Amino acid sequence: INAWWADRTETVRTNELLSQLSVEWKNELSRLDATLGQFQRYQRAMVEIIRIHEDSSSTMSEEKALDLFEAHRWSTFKPSTAALDTLLSDSLDHVHNDALRQAIASWHSVLNEPAPEQNALLTVALGRAREIRADVADRLDLPIFDVADEKSPLAKYGAASGKLALAILTDDEFIRVQRRILDIATDYQEQLRSVRAKLAGNIELLEAQLGD
Repeated sequence: INAWWADRTETVRTNELLSQLSVEWKNELSRLDATLGQFQRYQRAMVEIIRIHEDSSSTMSEEKALDLFEAHRWSTFKPSTAALDTLLSDSLDHVHNDALRQAIASWHSVLNEPAPEQNALLTVALGRAREIRADVADRLDLPIFDVADEKSPLAKYGAASGKLALAILTDDEFIRVQRRILDIATDYQEQLRSVRAKLAGNIELLEAQLGD
């Protein structure tokens, strides 16, 4: 009886942890969609920026430049794994579905799959791209937003005015670097879509176990 009760208690606890993981994974799915949406807006904005840059007959107003500058922002996906880590530190013995147990055990590895592209994006975007924005602002003696250390030019980004946005978006070096970022971002999105597809499958497995 004691063994049965202990097993029953562990099963209840595992299902509680799986319920928490279900909430976490569904939130992660929504956050992945939001990140992918950001990059799609970025791509559309950069295609338009590059088109205008290459077409000598096209002009860009300060208002349009500011809109495009805001649209070309993005941020990488930062996963949340609190419920996952709690479950992994506890036990997977009472996760009866083999596929679900393997999916849970390997999820950190899946989350690391986009790491090379993500690191490359951050290296270029947080390095040379920010330097260019700061250089353009300094050259024009225009204010820019700060995000971290006010003393560091690498912490500066953004455009406080349409004039600065226009100067940045028409800078040849900025366009060259953004082409590189655009290429990396395309690969990064493919990795995120792969992660999303696996996550959606995991949620189906998880919901099936919770429904048993």
